[in-house]
Amino acid sequence: KLGCELNEFNLIKTTNVFNETSVKGVYAAGDITSPMQVIAAAVFQGSVAAGGLNHSLIMEDFV
Repeated sequence: KLGCELNEFNLIKTTNVFNETSVKGVYAAGDITSPMQVIAAAVFQGSVAAGGLNHSLIMEDFV
């Protein structure tokens, strides 16, 4: 519904190391982004996405 681009597995495609999607400011992680649906991987991806979102918000305030 947000208009995020999908990959060849029909999962949300992420565009950078922080799991940002094709929609600016929208981050995705876990089962919705990877065919490898494992709790440990989802937790890791969520942490990375949170870090990316935090960085984006900090840069928005300072730029």
